[in-house]
Amino acid sequence: MAFVRTYGIFRTSGTVTTATLGSVTFTTGNLAVIVIWWYNTMTDAITVSDSGPGGGGGWTKVPGTFKINPNTGTPNLGAQIWTKQIGTGGTGITITATFPSNAFFPAIGGIEFSGRDTTNPIDVAVSATGLGVAGSGPGTTSTPGCDLFGAVYDDSGTESGQGSGWSFGSILFTNYLTEYQQNVAIGSYSATSNSGSSVQYSAQMVALKSSSPPLVTGKPPVWSMVE
Repeated sequence: MAFVRTYGIFRTSGTVTTATLGSVTFTTGNLAVIVIWWYNTMTDAITVSDSGPGGGGGWTKVPGTFKINPNTGTPNLGAQIWTKQIGTGGTGITITATFPSNAFFPAIGGIEFSGRDTTNPIDVAVSATGLGVAGSGPGTTSTPGCDLFGAVYDDSGTESGQGSGWSFGSILFTNYLTEYQQNVAIGSYSATSNSGSSVQYSAQMVALKSSSPPLVTGKPPVWSMVE
């Protein structure tokens, strides 16, 4: 159990304080993961809610994924990843991000996973901005069987697909990308795309723990003896 569906990517026009991603389906017990992109420098005080039948709360920002690239044109480009354990499923759901100050042309995209840890799903998260080949920087997982969610923004608009080793999630224009990997071994991973070699970018990755990690092979059993 792993990837369930993509939520697509939608961008809101103009300067706003709220942005939405609509017509989303939730399945009870799954994990929703979204990325929020925006222009304008602001504090880490975004909030997220939804119109689902189980109530709109429960969204948690992933530590370490709030990032602003000070060089992506004017105004600057920011991004952050959020997760939610879905208590009650439904269809036609709208996800709303509320910003503490004006956001210019914000966008939201996401993916839904099954079989993820329901109490503490985050194994590792990384993010990076820069000029060059887009990448979140390496994040090393500590538990087997993680699913990975990646989000890459390319200010030059040169990306048309996912990075090597990743499965395609969704893309908007040639700037915004979501991607994923399933049931990965313990190791080092980075969210990348097929964008050019010299672009202003923002890239985030989060590894999501399985609710039932596979057994680690290659180790002898532990024996005990009762007298």
